Amino acid sequence: MNNMPIRKWAPILLAAAVAFIIQPVRAGDEETAAAAASSLSRIDSSQWRLSNDALMEQDSAGNGPVAGHFDNYVLALTWLPAFCEQHPDLAECGFAFHSPDGFAAKHLILHGLWPNQSHDSQHSYGFCGVSPDIESLDQSHQWCQMPNPGLSQAALSGLAAVMPGANPQSCLEWHEWYRHGSCSGYSPEEFFNRAGALVRAVAQSNFGNFLAGHAGQTVELADLAKAFEADYGPGSAADVGFDCSRQGDGREILSEVNIGLASQLLAPEQLGKMLVPQPRGSCPADIFLVPAPSR
Repeated sequence: MNNMPIRKWAPILLAAAVAFIIQPVRAGDEETAAAAASSLSRIDSSQWRLSNDALMEQDSAGNGPVAGHFDNYVLALTWLPAFCEQHPDLAECGFAFHSPDGFAAKHLILHGLWPNQSHDSQHSYGFCGVSPDIESLDQSHQWCQMPNPGLSQAALSGLAAVMPGANPQSCLEWHEWYRHGSCSGYSPEEFFNRAGALVRAVAQSNFGNFLAGHAGQTVELADLAKAFEADYGPGSAADVGFDCSRQGDGREILSEVNIGLASQLLAPEQLGKMLVPQPRGSCPADIFLVPAPSR
C-alpha cells in the first residue's frame, strides 16, 4: 500500500521505457516496438482502477489519499428496522415501511461499499481526491450541502429500494460516495450500480431468506452463520461479521452485517468467489431481529 517507492522511481522507469521505444529499431523489430508502445498506453483502469495520469493529478492536488490503494472491500449492510428504532426521525424511517412486504422491511439494505486497507478496523481510508471543504461538510453531517455526485435518474431509481437513505432529506449516497466511493476508482454511477446489485444478491440468497423469515424472532448467531455457509460454503462464516446493539429491555438486536469482499469485484452472482475474512462483529450468541413497524 505504501506507494512512495513507486512514485520515486516511476519517472526514471518511464523515461527508460520511452527511450527504449523511440530508439532506432532494426529491420523486423518494428512490430516489437509497436507492441511495447501499445502496452504502455494500456496502463489504465483495467489494472489500476484509475489511470496513472489520474493518480498523479489527485496526488499533486493534495486532496486526500490516492484512489485504488486498498486491499479489499467491506459490504456494509443495515437491518433497517433496528436502525429506525434508534433513529425514528430520519426521513427514510418514515417511508421505508409503508408496505409490510417492502424490501427494507425484510432485507438488509445498503449502508455502504467501503474500500478498505488491511488492519484498518476504523475504515479510515477515504475521501480520495476530495477537497478539504467537501470533507469538512461531510464530517459535520451537512451531506446535502455537498456537490451532487451526479447519479442518473436510473441509478437513483435502482438505489431507492436497497438504500432508503438515498433521499433528498438524508443524502446518504452523497456521504457514501465522498467518504468511501471516491477511493474505489469507479464512477459514482458504476459504484452504486455494483453496490446495489450486491445487496440484491444477498437478499436473494438462503441467508437473506433466513433473515426475512425470522424477523421479530430471536435467533442464534450460529444459525445465521449456518445460513451464510449454506450459500457460500463451509468456513465462509469467517468472511461475515454481525454487529449488534442493546435495546432498553436488554436484548441484543442485529444492527449491521459486514461482508468482506476482494478488491476486484466480480458479477454479483459470483459473490461467494469474492469473499475474504472479516472480523466477527459484536453480536452475542442470541440475537433479536427487530420487525418492521406496523403502518
